[in-house]
Amino acid sequence: MSKTLWFVGQIRTGELFEVQEIFSTESKANEACRNRNYFVMPLELDKNAPDETVINKRTSYHPCNQCPVVSLVRQVGLDKIRK
Repeated sequence: MSKTLWFVGQIRTGELFEVQEIFSTESKANEACRNRNYFVMPLELDKNAPDETVINKRTSYHPCNQCPVVSLVRQVGLDKIRK
């Protein structure tokens, strides 16, 4: 059974990115995203990647976790804000 690790990267310019950290849970990885240039990508531990280029469709790009709007959505929930 493989274990999912959560890779956090920061986009610098174009296709250049910098490794920020690797986390054991998705929630910890999401909290590490400081602005819209961060992304979270799940990786399977001890699993060989294919030789050809594959787009990881589970990669997510996050708005700034420290922004007031994001904080509000997390506190009250998006469904209550839409009403």
